Amino acid sequence: MSIAQAQGAENTKNIPGAGNTKNANEQHRLKIQNFRCVKDLAHIFEPGINLFFGVNGSGKTTVVEAIDFLSRRRTFRTGYIQPLVQTGAEKMRLQWGENPLALTIEKQKQSKLVAKIGNKPAQRTIQARRLPLRIVHSGSANALINGPTEASRHALDWGLFYREPAFYEVWGKYNRALKQRNTLLRQGAPQQQCAQWDDILGELSGPLESMREAYAKRLIEKISELVEAIWASAENRPGIEFVRGWECDTTLREVLHKSYDSDKIKGYTQYGAHRMRLRWMWSQHREDAGARPAGKFSPSGGQLKMLACAHMIAQVLLHEEDRTRQEAAGADAAQSTARCILAIDDFTSELDKANQARLLEWLQALENIIVVTTLDHRLFDKLCATATSLPQKRD
Repeated sequence: MSIAQAQGAENTKNIPGAGNTKNANEQHRLKIQNFRCVKDLAHIFEPGINLFFGVNGSGKTTVVEAIDFLSRRRTFRTGYIQPLVQTGAEKMRLQWGENPLALTIEKQKQSKLVAKIGNKPAQRTIQARRLPLRIVHSGSANALINGPTEASRHALDWGLFYREPAFYEVWGKYNRALKQRNTLLRQGAPQQQCAQWDDILGELSGPLESMREAYAKRLIEKISELVEAIWASAENRPGIEFVRGWECDTTLREVLHKSYDSDKIKGYTQYGAHRMRLRWMWSQHREDAGARPAGKFSPSGGQLKMLACAHMIAQVLLHEEDRTRQEAAGADAAQSTARCILAIDDFTSELDKANQARLLEWLQALENIIVVTTLDHRLFDKLCATATSLPQKRD
């Protein structure tokens, strides 16, 4: 379709299959000023693969990071703001879309961060609905598949935030109650003081389990369809299951009561909805005694990356189903959400030629905006909607 060149970029290479961007959607325009190593960039994204390529340090990952910051006010690299402002600059500014409804974030050197949609302050939840984003980046695959509970649970909760209007409030109440109980545990408070929080956590765990389990079932079905294309043999194919977070044959209140002494020793609550997650397993190790996590069997880096990509693509597909359902039901402006963007940083890293081709097939089947960064654009000839060569930085 087109080559979209960054402002000030040099040596933009034409990729076969390019067209023009005159009719591109202005609401998908990204502007970056003084964000990390990118001084000034403007780009209009189109449905399909939007490619950013160039040498190391040219700012490819920074483009993905800028979109992430617009969506969450933090990035997959850092939760701190000051390092994002380019050294020597007085102000950092990011913008998605065009006025009157542009999403903007500004951070002046000596001032607080200001986020707006149009001329009004932007709430975090509205930002997230305006710019839903799934990312596969260096380190995310291992964290998602082999990592701690939090990475897998966060992925589940991302989908529920957009699917279930009640989820955000219920999860917030649960977290506040969990913090209160953990504080009492660290203080060595007697069990009766924890009992009221046990009751609240037990009450809230029901709807959380119901929402998460229902979403997990749909997500597992989507992921499994994609994984079958990677592992043709069922013998070696990994599986995935939903883990509740406490024993299935008892209530959370009972579990919290029984675990009080060990919780107090550890200083935190060991069981509950905050332990719900997806767990990966290898099929040949699924026995009656129970399967063990994927981490026990050291899948390769390429396998982990493909599993992570399958997970994120499945979430994009579910997001589109839910978004369509909400629109058909006439969701109000506060609950409506945009189409999800998928970003894959350093596309070829860890992947052999066969998996690169398979991942490309998956991406081409999506109608969403897809952001891809890579050192070499040749794999994407005739396949991308836009392609941008970022210039080599000079000292």
